[in-house]
Formats: sequence, C-alpha cells, structure tokens
Amino acid sequence: MADQSAAFPIGGGEMGQLIREKDWGETILGPIDSWQQSLKTTINILLASKFPKFLWWGSELTCFYNDAYRPSLGDQGKHPNILGKGGEESWPEIWHIIKPLMDQVLEHEESLFFENLLVPIYRNGHIEDVYWTFSYSPVRDDSTQIAGVLVTCVETTSEVLLKRKLEDSERKLRLIIQQAPASIATFKGSDYITDIANANALSLWGKTADEVMNKPILEAMPELKDQGIKELLDDVYNTGKRFAASEMPVQLIRDGILKTLYINFSYEALYDTSSKIDGIITIGHDVTEQVLAHKKIEANEEKLTMVIDASELGTYDYNFKTNSLDSSIRLQDIFGLEGNQLRQKDFLSKIHPKDMELRKKAFENAFSGDGNLHYTCRILHSSSRIKWIEVKGRVHLDEQNKPHKVLGTVRDITEDRINRQKLEDSEQKFRLLANSLPQHIWTADPQGKLNYFNQSVYEFSGFTPGQLDQEGWLAIVHPDDREENLKAWNNSIQSGKDFLFEHRFRKYDGSYRWQLSRARPQLNQDGDIQMWVGSSTDIHDQKEFTNELEHLVVERTEELAQKVKDLASMNKELQSFAYISSHDLQEPLRKIQTFSSLLLEHEYDNLTDDGKEYFKRM
Repeated sequence: MADQSAAFPIGGGEMGQLIREKDWGETILGPIDSWQQSLKTTINILLASKFPKFLWWGSELTCFYNDAYRPSLGDQGKHPNILGKGGEESWPEIWHIIKPLMDQVLEHEESLFFENLLVPIYRNGHIEDVYWTFSYSPVRDDSTQIAGVLVTCVETTSEVLLKRKLEDSERKLRLIIQQAPASIATFKGSDYITDIANANALSLWGKTADEVMNKPILEAMPELKDQGIKELLDDVYNTGKRFAASEMPVQLIRDGILKTLYINFSYEALYDTSSKIDGIITIGHDVTEQVLAHKKIEANEEKLTMVIDASELGTYDYNFKTNSLDSSIRLQDIFGLEGNQLRQKDFLSKIHPKDMELRKKAFENAFSGDGNLHYTCRILHSSSRIKWIEVKGRVHLDEQNKPHKVLGTVRDITEDRINRQKLEDSEQKFRLLANSLPQHIWTADPQGKLNYFNQSVYEFSGFTPGQLDQEGWLAIVHPDDREENLKAWNNSIQSGKDFLFEHRFRKYDGSYRWQLSRARPQLNQDGDIQMWVGSSTDIHDQKEFTNELEHLVVERTEELAQKVKDLASMNKELQSFAYISSHDLQEPLRKIQTFSSLLLEHEYDNLTDDGKEYFKRM
C-alpha cells in the first residue's frame, strides 16, 4: 500500500479514520499524496463540520461525507462502501434526480438550494421516502476550475411528516370549531388577524365573514380598542397566561348602534411546533339575557353543566399558594368522591401508592419545562376497583416565576386500557392461531409492505425471520412469476380490491410448489385500509390432478367423437337396407294377399278343416 500522510485528513472522527485507512491507490483518485491541495482542504473542512456535508469530486463524482452525514445513510445501506466510489455506482436509485442538478452546478457554476425535497434513498434494507433541505455549491480545484459539488444538507423527513400531521390536525380543529355550539375564533400573530371564526362567533360579533376574516380583529371591530381588549390580548400573547371573564360588559356595534352585551369568554394562547406562542383562541358565550333575567341565568348554567358532563372530562383548578382545589362533579365521580368541601388530599389518597412517584416526576417536569402536565396513573375507586386515569394540565406561574396554579382535565381511561389489553390479547391469539395452521399466513401494512409471516412460511422456505427480512418475500416466489405477482399486488394496493393470484413458492429443498394466495384489506370505521391479511394455500396436487383430468377429458372426447361418427355411418347403411327391403318385399306380399283372397272366396268349401286353419293362420 502506498505511504499516505498521517497529517491528512486532520481528525474527522469515524470518516476521517476510514479515509486514512483506505487504499486510495486502487481508486481513480490515486494515492492521497497525489491529491490536489484544494481537494484536501475541502475534505478537511467537510470533516470538521458538525453539519451534514457530502462531496462529489472529479470526473466520476467520487463520494466523500462526514460523521454528521453518516446517520442519514441508516443501517444495512450504503455506509461505508460508497466512500471513494463514483456517484452513479453508489446512488443508482436517485441518479436520475441528482445528476441533472449537479450538471447544472458544474456547467453553469451556480449554487442550488432546495427545501423539503423528496429524494428516496436505499437504507435500512429498503427504499425509504426521505425529505431533504440542501444546497449544492461548486468546488474548485487548484487551477480554479470547477471540479466538484459540495452538498450541505439536513434530513427533514420527521419535520415534513409532523407538518402534515399538524395540517391534518388543524383541519380537524377547524371542523370541530365550525360545528361547536360555542362562539369560537382564533387570531394569528401579534396583530391578531382573524384566522377562524365559526357561525356563532360571527353572530356574536354582528359581522359577516368578509368583514372580519384575514383582517386584524381590532381593525375589523374598532369599537373594541378603547375597552381594554387589546391589553388583554397582549397579556395572553406575551405571557401565555389564560384570561377568562364572566359576564363582562362589552360594547359592540349592532345594526349601526353601539350596544352593551354581557359575555362569558376566555383567551388561551396557541403554540406552534416549537412551543412558541403564535396566536390566541377565544371561546365566548353571550350571557346578556342571563344578566338581565335570573331565571335565564339558571337555565344557561344548567346547560353549561350538561355540556361539561357530556364531555366526560373532569376539570380541576388547584392553587398552590392557598392549597385550594376547585373540582367539577365529573372529577368527583371519576374518583368516587362526594362532598362540597373536598380538598387535594382527598383526591391524592385515591392515587395508587406505586404511582405517586410517577405523579411527582410529572409535576417536576412541568415546573422545569414548558408548564405542560401530563401523566397516567391508577386510582383506588370507592367501588374497590382499580381505575386508570389520564391527567393533563397547564401550570401557571406568578410574577416571581413560581408555580401559582394548575388547571387541567382528568379523563377516565379504564375502558381504553381494557380495550388495548383486549387488542393485545387478540393479536397474541391471532399469532398463536396463525402459527398452528398449515397454510401460509401473512400480513402487510396499508402500503403493501409485508410485516408478518406465520411459522409455516419459515418451515416451508427454510428461511429464518432475519433472512426473510433481509432477502424480501420475493425470494420465495418463482422468478418467472415475480413480475406478474408484483403487478397484481400493486393493483390491489392501489385499488383496495381483494388480491387473488396463483404462483409457485420455492421450498427449502429447492423444489417449487403451486400456491393460491389471497389477501383482503382490513378497514377502520372511516373506510380506510389499516392492514392486509393474506394466506397462501398449497394447490400443487390439485393443479396436477386438474391437468391430468383435462388431458383425459380431451382423449375421451376424441374417442367419443369417433364413435359418434361410426354410428352415423352405420345408421346410414341401415336406412339404405330398410328402403331396399321394403321395396323388394311389397310386390310378393301383394300377390300372396290377392291369391289368398281368391282361394278363400271360391275354394273355401273344398278345403279340409286343416287347410282352413292354415289359411286363417297365414
């Protein structure tokens, strides 16, 4: 091996070590001591960077990358084999995508930038959809000619998928808000631009959607500016503290006249994915009539109680300084408690002793983190049952940044836990049942990726689970059947229709046997495919029997056709014989009949008794 300088590359972690250990004399670049200084400098910069970087260099666009880029290659993929190899050889699955981009950099000497671009790559044993934000920049050699492309990138797959989930969540939130019985609206940014306003909110404001949507609410409703509303919004937006008011007088323009309404409403901060406040949600009720009429107040309070009860959520408001707890009736029901003077210790006494430490850590995390409280635990219900609850809340701080109060909800999740356990038990039973069947049983995800095989598959194929995961299920299918197999399977995945296909499976001894494979999609309540469940049944013997039977039927059919032909010929001869016989016998019979009649007429008395009997018999 050629002597390679220990001074290059400098450091570089795992990739630096791999570069130093590689025999570059076997590559198109040649030994390291023959490399251009510009290449060495670029590699040293690349290896020293904590940001994912990749370098394509030279005529074959030889690959280099740093430790920060290494995780993007995953496991069972390209690392470390692509180091020092040409780009096209290393990245055949995406070469048609990235090569034109590199040509643009190399030929036009311009940098390129892409954000959240889908570029699938082979890693973790299969092709994965991966999203990237990256830039391509030209790299020059010692003669200042462009000799390579430097890639600075970051994988954004999780962010893109999270964004999609958030968008879906936002769509659902909009739908819920539009259908909610309360007046609900959301305002975006520090200008409080109206983003969502349901029909009840527009009715409360006395406005149409065109008058308020996508406009700052204080400009669309200028009468609010002098009533302290801006200060309330600013406080919630800047501190994250919830504001709530009951029967607050607010002057609104109705039919061109400024009228005083009494409103119960709240302002709650909305957070983006980085837990930064980016808006406010308001929930309000017009309680003017309640203020004016005591009877209506009682009616609306009863309705409000019914709404809270219908939500099946217990609510609580605990003040750390005064040690006072405001609990809803539903919360008391969940814990199995009764009374008007219930305190925190009454509820704490119901929590399972083994879960007290879990609760303590949840509060510590809320105090030291973003203030969000979330934990699940068991409670000892008065009915002598152990129940599961989910606790959520928000810790609010005082002016000294110390915990002041926590507001939140409690949900009885006992039924959910039971159902989840039933589901786990059901899955276990399914696997036990599947493994006891002689048929091949398998399942796939909604995208068609097979993710489970029963024991029969492994015994038939001779593959271990690890080998089958690595080789892929097509390794079992006869090479002549694979193309049509994939085509039929993809058609079912895209259409959602049942899969039905005959193909040959390779047995552990190298022989092939015919199988009939069926799969049906399993749908959820919304009609979406959750998974595919399939089976493969050995039909080899039946198929051979069918082939033999078809051959026998053909032979017997030919024999029968020949016999029919022979019978037809024989029938024709019989018809000819009958005609001839009939014609030749007619004249003698007629003469016999004539002379017999004359004898009986003229000579009857001359005949003996025997003669008369003979004529009678004739």
